[in-house]
Amino acid sequence: MPATDNTGSTSQKLMSRCTRSLIPVRNDKLEQKVVPKDQSFEKQVHQKRIVKKCYDKRSKELPPLVIGQPVRTNLKPKALGQQAE
Repeated sequence: MPATDNTGSTSQKLMSRCTRSLIPVRNDKLEQKVVPKDQSFEKQVHQKRIVKKCYDKRSKELPPLVIGQPVRTNLKPKALGQQAE
């Protein structure tokens, strides 16, 4: 899901200005404009909270484990081509 705010792409954040393209753009849009790190970070955190809220909407709490209860796990081999023990 693309961000709805006007923070720009990652390259725009890196260079602190709009990137050049073949589309005509005013020169003042190509000047550097530093976005405070706190403001950018808060927008990212807010967006992650929204995504988590939508993802967890239909989830449910699992019952607590009891001592001695069998548990299934998915163990992956340590390296590709190596057999798990």
